[in-house]
Amino acid sequence: MEHWRYNPETDAADQGNVWDLARREYLSGMRAIDICRRYGMSLRSFRLRARVEKWRRIDRLDCDVEPEDGEYHPDDDVGFADLADQVFLNIRRAIGARRAAEAASWMRLFDKLALRAQGEVMSELPDFPPPLEPEPEPEREPLRLTIVDVPESLNDSRPMEPEPQDACEALHLLHPVFSECKAGSETEPAPERATPPEPAPGADQAASAAAIPASEALKDIHRKALLLLRSRRLEHGIGVTDVDEQLAELGPGP
Repeated sequence: MEHWRYNPETDAADQGNVWDLARREYLSGMRAIDICRRYGMSLRSFRLRARVEKWRRIDRLDCDVEPEDGEYHPDDDVGFADLADQVFLNIRRAIGARRAAEAASWMRLFDKLALRAQGEVMSELPDFPPPLEPEPEPEREPLRLTIVDVPESLNDSRPMEPEPQDACEALHLLHPVFSECKAGSETEPAPERATPPEPAPGADQAASAAAIPASEALKDIHRKALLLLRSRRLEHGIGVTDVDEQLAELGPGP
């Protein structure tokens, strides 16, 4: 039986009904070799017409039937990704037919095609400029330790004692035992002073003479406090040079 061969230049309008039937049967899932036997066509002409009129299964996105082997043409604009899809279908067929060795062979080919497809995708990406290098930090002088002479007064952690306001407060700073005079003076309110009468002739000399015993009594109390402080320091083995200087300033006792 002589097969009719398709010529796209002369046979585009002839036998339209036959090719419509062949196209519908092929897209419905019938094998191309069976269609060619039914209508007396050559397989090469069938593949060529399907490719020219773009009704191959790989050309129809709405076709749910898997493409057949041989649908690809050397002149097709096919990439490695399309070939990998075709090989993946072969893997499915081999696994469904329980042909493990054939499936393993197709899987090795699929891995190679997938790597090539990835290379094609990466080559189409635009070239991004390399990231900018961070600006170098300005050079800083290394830290240096400098020894500074600090006065002893700044190293002293003891609190500064307030300056005494009167003799009783000065006595309290020396020893708190003799601070009763200060406390007594704070608790007892001072009596209101009456307007002093005009001094009589010779009153200034009498007042200064009366003030001398009071000053001597205060010095005597101060001297006793210093002596007591001196004796306690000697008991504890503490120096008494400063106490002796203060006693020397007060002078000999009565």
